Amino acid sequence: MCDVGNGLVSELDVETILQTKVEGHVLYACRYWAAHLKEAVWTDELGAALKYFCEHRILYWLEILCLDRKLGSAILALDSARQWTLDDSSSTTLANGYRYVLYFRNTISLGPSHIYQSTLPFIPRQNLSSSPWERELHRSPRVILTDRRNTWDRILFTLTAHSKDVNAVAYSPDGGLLATGSRDKKVIIWDSRTGAQIHSLEGHSGQVLAVDFSPNDKLIASGSWDNSVRIWSSVTGVLIHTLNGHTNAVGAVSFSPLGNMVASGSLDKTVILWNPGNGSLLRILNGASSDLWWICFSPDGTQIVAQSSDSDIIIWDTDTGTVQSRLQYPDTISSIAFSPDGKLLAFASGREVIIWDYKSRTLLRKLEGEAFYVTFSRDGRFIATGRGNGQIVTWDITSDSQIGISNGHTKLVVSLAVSPDGSRIISGSEDGTAAVWDMKSGWESPGESDDKVHKGAVHCVAFSSDGRKWASGGEEGTVA
Repeated sequence: MCDVGNGLVSELDVETILQTKVEGHVLYACRYWAAHLKEAVWTDELGAALKYFCEHRILYWLEILCLDRKLGSAILALDSARQWTLDDSSSTTLANGYRYVLYFRNTISLGPSHIYQSTLPFIPRQNLSSSPWERELHRSPRVILTDRRNTWDRILFTLTAHSKDVNAVAYSPDGGLLATGSRDKKVIIWDSRTGAQIHSLEGHSGQVLAVDFSPNDKLIASGSWDNSVRIWSSVTGVLIHTLNGHTNAVGAVSFSPLGNMVASGSLDKTVILWNPGNGSLLRILNGASSDLWWICFSPDGTQIVAQSSDSDIIIWDTDTGTVQSRLQYPDTISSIAFSPDGKLLAFASGREVIIWDYKSRTLLRKLEGEAFYVTFSRDGRFIATGRGNGQIVTWDITSDSQIGISNGHTKLVVSLAVSPDGSRIISGSEDGTAAVWDMKSGWESPGESDDKVHKGAVHCVAFSSDGRKWASGGEEGTVA
């Protein structure tokens, strides 16, 4: 479209091409059509226009954004339009375009000619067939591939800015941002849609062990081996408060449901409640007899639940700071989880899963069998557990029955998360793999194989709020 030839395009050439071959209103449309579309109500006419664009104009549009140095905007536009459209074929083409730009953006950023000369022959078979990409293959050199993939990898991108283990991963509530905390003492904020690094938050003098977003997405809390909690702006990356009060490492942080409190759990055996607005210490919660590595607010925000390394589960009243309950268990507790409605509390001990009625503090049931990690489905009806041999087991807790067993990992499952719609589980293992599974059947989701994505153990996993993306943090310092 822009007749740029087959070579690289200099900055001077870019300006000349944009001024002489791309009219102003066309350039504006290329930059902002998706933003306008997002605000529009679906009509058949708009749907037909988008379908025509997908089938006949999408590569030309990418040429212009390549020249305009806005391939990051292209990624966001394609993702936004895919969510807007009601037409399946348009959605498929937009999804392919999104994956295409993510995968080849470094190559096509060298110049629009590389769309045709260097990338089209390498698009996976299933994604190339019956698409606008296939119709343009005549402009590409003939390439013979002996091992061509059938479809896109399930990994959107790998984030490699950390230099050491990634200990914590958290999505913002709106799903647009991803925060990672690492042994390299940094918190990094990423754009979850493009994989672009937005901010690198430096200030901790020890490794970062925990991160959490505020409910409104604007703040991030981080806990560190340096005994401090830090509150950062996720918008500017600026440090807002350094909260000192613990005398040992901070292994867990959690915002309250309303965002008016931050709780931190420490190896000094205390939980501290903070005001994230002014950084003041609200109260110290005593009563734990060992290190605290897991804390969580009850769904109504009136209580804090913490798990200590000596297998006590302590429940405090957030208003008074008094211990309301203490659940003791004779074996080591390796994982704990709330049901989404706050009515049930489950914990894994290594040899069984215990489910408590949270309000009455009474034992409801025991699910026999090895379990080192536990998590609830979003409707609270099912739980998933991870075993030492790498198996994922799903249970229907209304009938105490196993409904699925997966065999995708070869070593201990160390992290689990459930998608927002409750349909899928993501698991991370010591074998370096992360896999996504159907929640009820335990079978691996189509196209989401458990190929090795990390060189070391997968410490943490998380789904985005819309369930369409997931992230895993590895021992070697990468995020996938």
